[in-house]
Amino acid sequence: TWYFPGDDIWFKAYLIDAGEGVVHQLGKAGLQPAAVPVVFLTHLHDDHYAGLPAISSFAWTLRAGRLDVHGPHGTADLVKGIWQVMAPHARIRMAEQGINRTPEEFVVAHEFAAGPIFDDSNVRVSALANSHFDLPPGSPAAENKSYSLRFESGGRSIVFTGDTGPSAAVVSAAQPCTG
Repeated sequence: TWYFPGDDIWFKAYLIDAGEGVVHQLGKAGLQPAAVPVVFLTHLHDDHYAGLPAISSFAWTLRAGRLDVHGPHGTADLVKGIWQVMAPHARIRMAEQGINRTPEEFVVAHEFAAGPIFDDSNVRVSALANSHFDLPPGSPAAENKSYSLRFESGGRSIVFTGDTGPSAAVVSAAQPCTG
């Protein structure tokens, strides 16, 4: 949670998908990678997670908290790969700066399926499968799904679809959105 003196504004940032260039885009918005404690991944195509190693590594170097990555089946494997990418840098920073937490302690994966997936004091998030891809039963990737996300906070709601084709489930979830 961040406070901006003079503006009397408190906010907590949540990131939906982390494509290539996300660190640069955060900078253009006036935010450091450490300002994002929670990332939601809609699905595991690389254009939705390719920037996650960068945001993880920069945020690890800059803060004491942790980065929670919420995503569909396969997110835990993705985060394990990020730990490996971060390992050489982490060894150096831990030795020269005395950082006492490992990437494994910092970047934490939370896999979800359809239904409620997140609830803190600011926002409730639910996931619903969409029609971005439909893999045949028995396929090695059949467990992988693409999700749309519904956020509810302060009596308001918004649905983020990510990539999807026509989807009655998404239309239905978006109908009661309030603004």
